[in-house]
Amino acid sequence: MKSEKNKTITMEDLLFLLKRKYSTLSLSRFHPNRVIKDNNITLKLTRIRHEPTHRWGKEININDKLDEFYEEIKKHKLEDIICIDETSIKSLQKRNHCYSQRGKRCVIKTQSQDVFKRYTGIFAISVNGVEGWELYEKSGINTDRLIEFLEKFITEKYKDKLIILDNAPAHKNERIREFVNRHNQLLYSVPYQHFSNAIENYFSMLKSRLQKYSGGLKYNNLKENITHAIERIPIRYYKNIIEGAYNRKEKYISKNKTRKNPKKMYL
Repeated sequence: MKSEKNKTITMEDLLFLLKRKYSTLSLSRFHPNRVIKDNNITLKLTRIRHEPTHRWGKEININDKLDEFYEEIKKHKLEDIICIDETSIKSLQKRNHCYSQRGKRCVIKTQSQDVFKRYTGIFAISVNGVEGWELYEKSGINTDRLIEFLEKFITEKYKDKLIILDNAPAHKNERIREFVNRHNQLLYSVPYQHFSNAIENYFSMLKSRLQKYSGGLKYNNLKENITHAIERIPIRYYKNIIEGAYNRKEKYISKNKTRKNPKKMYL
């Protein structure tokens, strides 16, 4: 089937190819769509996962790196894991869809230039919730800011914890390694595999809640909105995020899918 070779093909393109091959064919775009669905193929959100074979001039096997990463995770209790990362946060947080009268576009007008501003936030989470966060009005995260953040929220408070960071340049230097490993253990997530740092799922959750607030575009307004959003995320969600990322089964067991239909024969 053509959709198996080109997974991003549209129904219009598929219909065009069918009519080019079978010139007498008379179909609407709904016909091939029905055939595809009858064969248990559905339209899904496209996800791009980068799995390089070389990095920094050296060969790399992402699957081996993932195995090594999760083997290290198994040595620690989920309660001892703290995930840290930074994220860019826009001053204007709005849903991508909104309601409007039939026949009219949904337009949100803005006047302030602050709508174009972005700020850098850094967060640390565990099964107990948010361990600490900061929002920087100017510039991003560098080594000095990261050490300051760790001192304020992590290293002065905890020992013998597993600290997970990604592979950003500000994270991967000797100062950070030495500082974290003094009383805790540092583990880097697998390159380009965002799911190996559980906090990435938390950012999606946080930003979706930020879209519900509409109180100003300034730096202080955004900080207040973040505070309110964090307060409204139940603690059990943090446990679900950590467990979902790190309490993985050795082998995926497929569920009994009741929605799967027997394939239809059309010829």
